[in-house]
Amino acid sequence: MLEQGYCIRLSTAADGEAICALMRRAFDYGDGSNAALTTAWWQWKYSANPAGRYSIVCEGPDGRLLGHYGGTPSRVWSDGRAMTFGQNCDSCTDPDVRRGLRNPGLFVRLAQAYASTFSGSGDNALMYGLPIRSAHRIGARYLDYWLLRSQLGLVLDDLTALPAVDAGLVIEPVTTLPPDLDPFLIALRPSYRCHAERSAAFLRWRFLTHPNVRYQLAVVRRVGSGELRGYVVYRPSDFLGRGLGLLMDVMVLPGDDAALVALLRWVCDRAVADGRRGLFGLGAPPQPWFERLQQWGFRVETTPYVLAARPYAVIDPAYLREHWFYTLADYDIL
Repeated sequence: MLEQGYCIRLSTAADGEAICALMRRAFDYGDGSNAALTTAWWQWKYSANPAGRYSIVCEGPDGRLLGHYGGTPSRVWSDGRAMTFGQNCDSCTDPDVRRGLRNPGLFVRLAQAYASTFSGSGDNALMYGLPIRSAHRIGARYLDYWLLRSQLGLVLDDLTALPAVDAGLVIEPVTTLPPDLDPFLIALRPSYRCHAERSAAFLRWRFLTHPNVRYQLAVVRRVGSGELRGYVVYRPSDFLGRGLGLLMDVMVLPGDDAALVALLRWVCDRAVADGRRGLFGLGAPPQPWFERLQQWGFRVETTPYVLAARPYAVIDPAYLREHWFYTLADYDIL
């Protein structure tokens, strides 16, 4: 138990300002990056997520917030079954009190309370994260988190190296999502054995309403018929110590190489215009185009991150390694 007077409870929308102030103290690395942790950002991430909100706080005896543990749930389709996977994130404790409570400490107590609160909520089947190795050790010790893989990246160094675009396809940059996007994505679901639901609601929340970051979206269509063949999301960033264009998300029918090339070409053009030194996307063998991108000039690169997960339903880790498809859109690191 925590010391007398400490209370762990669900957060409310009214806690946003205090939570962000706590995060700015906890995540002060001296580079100004914590300035983006504003109340508007917290309300976007936790109150506007169409899949719901996972967030708890610890209050001290004087009512001051001393810790926060959060997560972003997403709807997942697994062989036709609807589930919820929750990404754990934005977890911190006040630097002034980290050593003031008895072992195992406030951070671990919060993590355990978070897991016990949300793991039994509805159809929540999995909690996961993309921590660095040192952070994963805490989850493995106290929360039984599994290491699914050392996370790989796919990097294209030559932004002009991709095959030519099919003349029968046209790219359309979009700032609002087209009405035929949801029917296209629903029809696509059976083609991926395990993947987070893509929908207009998710894409609008994740990319179009972000208070701090501007993402660029485009769709690819068949010339003449206007048939929708896929979409892509891009942003530039200084990541892994260099300026890169980021392949945040891309969805096409597996095997539709023509649509994939067209979307990647558009992203590469954006990266060149932004003065980026390459293109980066998360890579894993479950991606239907993992090998194809390597054939087109992408190389596999290790990252500082590991994919860690804790199932709360009957899900075989081998199944997740083989069939769980994800992109940068499914993580909050960028």
